[in-house]
Amino acid sequence: MDLSTVIAGVSFPCGVMNASGALCVTPEELEALGRSHAGAIVTKSMTPRAREGNPHPRYVAFDGGSINSMGLPNLGFPAYAKLIPELKRFGKPVIASLAGLHPDDFLEGARALEGARPDLVEVNLSCPNIPGKPQIGYDFEETERLLTGIRALLTVPFGVKLPPYFDPVHHQKIAEVLQRSGVAFV
Repeated sequence: MDLSTVIAGVSFPCGVMNASGALCVTPEELEALGRSHAGAIVTKSMTPRAREGNPHPRYVAFDGGSINSMGLPNLGFPAYAKLIPELKRFGKPVIASLAGLHPDDFLEGARALEGARPDLVEVNLSCPNIPGKPQIGYDFEETERLLTGIRALLTVPFGVKLPPYFDPVHHQKIAEVLQRSGVAFV
């Protein structure tokens, strides 16, 4: 059975891959993904500097699901920009997941990632989960400015990881923003 697929012009041997989250933070975890049968290596969503994340408790599992407010623990842009070219040796696409606490963080990350040459970039508009601070994906004007700025900095295709939208008007608004800003995948 052929499980290959193409996303934004990039060929994947298999369309099944990790999500940016747990078990894709450290070099060892990313290399394990490289050795696995996953169709790609997706990095942890990265920020300008390393982050330990939110204080504990930040993850709760229950029957039927879980909820988290991890706060984006990660190694920071410089560490991942150095790792990405090394991960290419596994012969599968590398997707760099980009996050930030402020809009300028995303642009700084796009600059860092352009030099690292991942196959695709995922712009995480749904994190971090920080008490009292809304996710950027809920501010449609700021999201459009941000994505347009990222598009100007990257030559590799980029897509978005979105927060949940519960209002049909929000679905329409984010769809319009994504169409105008050059996003290649969701």
